[in-house]
Amino acid sequence: WPQVHVALGCMVLFLAVALLGLDELADTVVARAYDLPMYKAEKFRFAPAHLLVSMLSAFRNALYLFLQLSSTILVVPLMKILADSLHCVSDGDALVVSVAPHVQCFRDDHLKLCLMMLLIVPFFLFLLVPFAVVAGDATYVAHACMFEWRFWEEKNAWRLAAARKATRLHQSFLHLNPHNAFRTLFVEMVGKILMPVIARESPNPIFQMVLVASTNGAMWLSVLLAAPYADRKFSVVVQDLKLLIFAASATGILAVSLDNPESDAPLKTFAVVVSLILLGLSVKTCLIEGDRPVTVPVTGQTPPQAPSPSKSVAASDTVPLLDIERDGAVSARMEK
Repeated sequence: WPQVHVALGCMVLFLAVALLGLDELADTVVARAYDLPMYKAEKFRFAPAHLLVSMLSAFRNALYLFLQLSSTILVVPLMKILADSLHCVSDGDALVVSVAPHVQCFRDDHLKLCLMMLLIVPFFLFLLVPFAVVAGDATYVAHACMFEWRFWEEKNAWRLAAARKATRLHQSFLHLNPHNAFRTLFVEMVGKILMPVIARESPNPIFQMVLVASTNGAMWLSVLLAAPYADRKFSVVVQDLKLLIFAASATGILAVSLDNPESDAPLKTFAVVVSLILLGLSVKTCLIEGDRPVTVPVTGQTPPQAPSPSKSVAASDTVPLLDIERDGAVSARMEK
């Protein structure tokens, strides 16, 4: 039960940092601290001004780390804690919270908690989007662009920030497709939010497995229609792994429907499906060549031609390198 208050506290702190722009303010304070005459005059690392700058830098780094963790790996635990706090069971006389049997559902303190969640969680999920689509790197989320929520528009600042993040450093086969970076990370974020809620709040096993399979199927279709990575071969691997997850959850529907622990039909079905998927993946990885990094040619040389896209993956060879200025102005330039 105390975990619920900790989770809500983390969400409130996230909202405060994001809405007030405390990360950018911390950057400004640290930059001014470096310009202090006292700091420049000191020659020892443990002098007072140096210690002050070190503490300010540590605080600034802690803010960035908190924003990154809250928008990536902590999303699932936070949603699970909130789903647990809303999961009610009957003890014979009244509905009680499953993780806290001494608390009655939707009465007294639990009712206040539900009202707090109704006020905090929607805003948290809304402001989570611009951070989640840049993998939690707050340096790409300008405070001036925080409320540009029309992310379906092509020139939306959140989309451009995701593309900028995806083009700043080449990561070999792990390099995201800049055209689809926003879509890829957004769908992953939605999956992280839905899965704990579905697992905890579903009224019966069949309904639960149908929702899980539907979510996994939607995530598979998303990566199938929009290649998540620039490397075609690795995108095919990711697509087939998503298909494998969808097949596993669909087989779960069969297992729940049969409701027979002695039946091995679901296991045999899953084994056949896995064999077919892995066989197809092996064939495709042998036939598809991995992309090589395209270097910028020296002046006077002919730029290299990008390879033709595979039918298994959406075409995404020539990508724009996008850049977002800190004051909110957006510029774009095309590079090979």
